[in-house]
Amino acid sequence: MSGDLKRFMARGLCFAAVWLAMLAALNHFYVRTNGYKSLDCTFKFYLVPDGIQVANLGSSHGEYGLDYSGIRGVTGFNFALSGQSLYSDLQVLEKFADRLAEGCTVIIPLSYFSFVQARDHNNQHVLYYRWLDYGSIQNRDPVEYVRFRLLPVINAGFNLKYLIRDKKAVEFHYIPSMLGDNVEEFRKYARLHLQYCRDLMHEGGYEAFNRENLEGIIRLCLERGFRPVLITTPYTRYYNELFSQEFLDGFHATISDICHRYGLTYLDYSHDPRFAETLEWFVDSDHLNDKGRKAFTEILLKDLGVI
Repeated sequence: MSGDLKRFMARGLCFAAVWLAMLAALNHFYVRTNGYKSLDCTFKFYLVPDGIQVANLGSSHGEYGLDYSGIRGVTGFNFALSGQSLYSDLQVLEKFADRLAEGCTVIIPLSYFSFVQARDHNNQHVLYYRWLDYGSIQNRDPVEYVRFRLLPVINAGFNLKYLIRDKKAVEFHYIPSMLGDNVEEFRKYARLHLQYCRDLMHEGGYEAFNRENLEGIIRLCLERGFRPVLITTPYTRYYNELFSQEFLDGFHATISDICHRYGLTYLDYSHDPRFAETLEWFVDSDHLNDKGRKAFTEILLKDLGVI
């Protein structure tokens, strides 16, 4: 190897080292911004307390349906994320089981499409790189791991602005009520959400996989001395009217079989008249708003004897 080539390679390595050092420094400051921490509603997983007495898993119905902040004397935590599958529920519970107190009530929300949801719709798995163990992530990829876990500044784009002007605090966004009391808008959104759910299940064939993960959650709870409870959160009548009795019977038959096998309680609030017609408690046709979730959380915890 000639001297010129050696010098060229040495310079290249020096430039690469300097570039990586600058990137690492930029990343160091970026991940500490409140703007970054506010992305994707996942920073809450860095704030999980010890001694949790009641917790819930679930997708958006769990995320928007439960709020323990106003419950005195009870340590609660909401582990739900929009689009979260039963597989991810199981991985989340396994990761944080040590934070749950003995006898903790673990609420497992089941939506109408929980058993038929595709494994990784819309690349949902990328949300979990930030805080879940690499081996627990579906469709994991080492390049994605670098982009989303080790050096997320690579994907920052416009969010680099937070290095210059940061948010005042970490924000956990909930969608505000957007339909008011417009019945036709509730019906319209119900149809749109139904189509979204059908898109979730477009590949089909996931019933056994999802049921297996639900039963895995239940077994883990029982092994660790937790109290698993299955629920369905409240929906408006305009959402429920889109589903045939045959569909609902099949959904409930699956849950009934699981409850019988493990001796569990199932609380179904999907058609609860206290909520079904009370549109001011909903963001849309099937998700509770701030007022609705506070009311529902209190009702649920009373029904469970937690408060």
